[in-house]
Amino acid sequence: MQINLTWDLFIIVFFLIILSYSFIIGKSNTIKLVLASYISLLAADAIGNMVNSFFMTANPVIDIVTFSPESPALIIMKIAIFVFFMVVIAVKGAFEISMPQEDAAMEFLLTFFFGALSAGLIISGVLVFASGSSFIMGGAPISESHIANMYDSSYLVKIMIMNYNVWFALPVFAFIVMSLMGDSDDLN
Repeated sequence: MQINLTWDLFIIVFFLIILSYSFIIGKSNTIKLVLASYISLLAADAIGNMVNSFFMTANPVIDIVTFSPESPALIIMKIAIFVFFMVVIAVKGAFEISMPQEDAAMEFLLTFFFGALSAGLIISGVLVFASGSSFIMGGAPISESHIANMYDSSYLVKIMIMNYNVWFALPVFAFIVMSLMGDSDDLN
């Protein structure tokens, strides 16, 4: 059996690693990871956009590093900030998620569900940054980005980037449904 290394395989493996990690850390910490991902994606995007604005309008003396929305330096910076912030918030964040204990089957399903949402959010976020786009400001069309070849050759990359809004919104809907289905006695 021959396995070809493709971007689809990379995304599947990365998705499975995040999903497996969700079972290691449990449902509550997976939800904390989803929240950390949201905060980190938006913060990394905002910081990257501020750095880009500074270097785009700065003096030519400061023009040591060339930044543009599709600049590899800016893309790497946004991804590095995202990963760093996500890890720090998920591990050291000053908040706890307290979910009621479910029976074993429901606990497994919820952990799987939130793990899949976490994986989709993280992967699509990294791919949006890699494409040179921005969650806050939008971005260049994929055909003009550094990952155009990857986008054209990978079905999963295309799905993750085309549907990044879905991956961004699904956890919120899941949180709302979980909140509405929760026991009102838990609020007291």
